Amino acid sequence: MSDRNWRSPWSVTRILNAQWPMPAAIPASALLRGTLVHAWTEQYEAGAAPTPESQPEIAGYCEAYKRFCYQFSPSWEHTEFEVDDQRYHGRIDRVGHLAKHTQRVVADIKTGPPRKVEGDTTRDALQLAGYAQLLQPTAFQRLTRVGIYLRADGTWRATVYADDTDHLRWRQLVELITGDTYGRDTEHCAPSQRHRDRNGPGD
Repeated sequence: MSDRNWRSPWSVTRILNAQWPMPAAIPASALLRGTLVHAWTEQYEAGAAPTPESQPEIAGYCEAYKRFCYQFSPSWEHTEFEVDDQRYHGRIDRVGHLAKHTQRVVADIKTGPPRKVEGDTTRDALQLAGYAQLLQPTAFQRLTRVGIYLRADGTWRATVYADDTDHLRWRQLVELITGDTYGRDTEHCAPSQRHRDRNGPGD
């Protein structure tokens, strides 16, 4: 996206990679696929997307996103939203509302499965916790964190990450990696429930 000058040297992705590096041999095709799918979803939401069939290498992922939208009728306030709080920064895929969810949603679109990094905790859960705290620093627990997982066969899964201890883990990770401390604010990240999955058609 942009080459803007961030106020903070650390991004959400850089913090995660410092603790849990991504595999060194990620195929270039997988990286390109993610870029193309994200671009297509933006075009689709703007009503200007090419037909999935015109891009056969990502057609299934595009169809999966269309099916997700049919079921949840998203009303996005922000797309590829850049936020920087001087401690760290991030680019959030989507912010807005979904049908059947009363709370505001912070969402990330994925073309690969979630990856566990610590026990049952996934990298995506922590990534979304980081985004939520950027977006609503004093009310992040009022955001619903959703991972939207698109598959090549046209199916999808929406995972709601609802374990509030993710927020505590994220702050501990930020302190460990960046050396920047939150002080007593960290104590307010109280535990709640685990994540819930919602499966798409054909799952």
